[in-house]
Amino acid sequence: MKKSLSFLTMITTESGTIQGSSTGISIGTVTEMEKIWKSFQALGAIAFAYSYSLILIEIQDTIKSPPSEYKTMKQATRINVAVTTVLVPSHIFR
Repeated sequence: MKKSLSFLTMITTESGTIQGSSTGISIGTVTEMEKIWKSFQALGAIAFAYSYSLILIEIQDTIKSPPSEYKTMKQATRINVAVTTVLVPSHIFR
């Protein structure tokens, strides 16, 4: 048997029937109206946050992009050649 504290609670009984409630299960002194009101507040918060998602995309567009792959690989190759140039002769001429 499953139970949850969500806005819609679905309970599967042993016989396989599904029973539900729009107010969930009872938890202490929280009334059904308070549960419904809190659920609508949560939906409102989600809708409010969603409206700012387009602004986030605009902000991300204005942020400086990372260097190109060509520049990054060129720098990595230079470092690799320098390290190899130092290490290989030091191991050969010991």
